Amino acid sequence: ASVNHAHFHLSHWPYAASIGNAAVRSLAPHTFVCDDPSGWFVPFLAFQMASLDDLDTFVRAQLICADLFSSLHLAHNLTMLRCPPLKDHQGKVHREELADSKELYLTAFLFPRQSVFGAKPVAANFHPAAFELAGMLLIYTFPFFSSMSEEAIVRTIEEEARLSPQEYANIFAKVQERVTEEALRKKECDDENN
Repeated sequence: ASVNHAHFHLSHWPYAASIGNAAVRSLAPHTFVCDDPSGWFVPFLAFQMASLDDLDTFVRAQLICADLFSSLHLAHNLTMLRCPPLKDHQGKVHREELADSKELYLTAFLFPRQSVFGAKPVAANFHPAAFELAGMLLIYTFPFFSSMSEEAIVRTIEEEARLSPQEYANIFAKVQERVTEEALRKKECDDENN
């Protein structure tokens, strides 16, 4: 995950992803954060699209974050999954209109992380990226499968991907400022046009 390139992986994942049940808090309009260590093993931002009416704000919030991260030279991974409505630490759904929904909604998880440079040998080791940070471990060889442990996986993520708590706090404060500014600008434009 370096800042200077993007690549995409598309995968059918027929299982419920645990990250969809991680507790998040509202950070800014249409932007949520999981920064409590009891919520997930690495902090992340989340965006959820409940209907096509949300498409513009869903995409715009992510673009604001990606632009901010690029300007900060901050590597990041993005994973999109279909998930239940996002909830807070008390289990309350953030969007009241989805409180009784059993539907799964397009949800983007954005992970700010350490930069990694150079080629990563596919079969040699575990390299945390989008799937792994979202809790979906890709295993390439049986010897790796036989030798891995939860402690080793968490240690690798801590060493190769996780930022310091202060770095996350600074990043999330900047995201909050940028997304809130954009929402206010959009509201002003909408008010002027009506």
